[in-house]
Amino acid sequence: AFLPDGRLVGTAANDPEVLLIEIDPNDGAGTLIGVISELGGPGCQRMPDLTYDTSSGTLFGYSDFCDSNYEGLFTINTGSGEGTLVGLSGYFGGGNGLAADPLNGTLYATPFDVSSLVIIDSGDGSGSDVPGSVGNVPFRVNALDFHPANGVLYGSYNSSDDGNFLVTISLADGVTTEVGPTIDGLDALVFQRTSPRPVPVMGGPAMLILVLMMLAVPAFRAFRNQARA
Repeated sequence: AFLPDGRLVGTAANDPEVLLIEIDPNDGAGTLIGVISELGGPGCQRMPDLTYDTSSGTLFGYSDFCDSNYEGLFTINTGSGEGTLVGLSGYFGGGNGLAADPLNGTLYATPFDVSSLVIIDSGDGSGSDVPGSVGNVPFRVNALDFHPANGVLYGSYNSSDDGNFLVTISLADGVTTEVGPTIDGLDALVFQRTSPRPVPVMGGPAMLILVLMMLAVPAFRAFRNQARA
């Protein structure tokens, strides 16, 4: 996930811990930020996907193999890396994509056991199927992100038989459409948000000169008309 300060962050499993790391987008080098949780504890065993919710200013993570093998939602401190378990989703079996809708903060996930698009409650971590989406999301969409320009939900689909594909997923019914093949083993997906280009602002001296020029034009015209009369 890209954070508002421009940092790209990801997770790593380093037995016995799950780590939050900063990743250099230019060369892929990772730098430790901190420990999210302990493996096998309430922190579960992995954290396959992250998403930053701009509406609440929260970094969320989605873990698997938590209590009774269920998946769980975490909030993560972007400064220290410390994770807090929000709650279990009630789903299991892998998939594990997670993305926050930039328009309203709704969290979407793609657990495998129901092959559906799921909405995750950011307050307690519980999940619910998007109506009509059961059976429409293939195993396994292992990463999600919203395109910042068009608002479309994209996913990384890992087909054990045919390789990896970039896909789009309908928020209405979970229908998944292949865009095309991508790099083998792709396990994360994020679009880099760019801030709007700042509007140039005139400084004091430039503004003063512009005002004087604007005042001078009608004065010159009046003087020229007087001279002609």
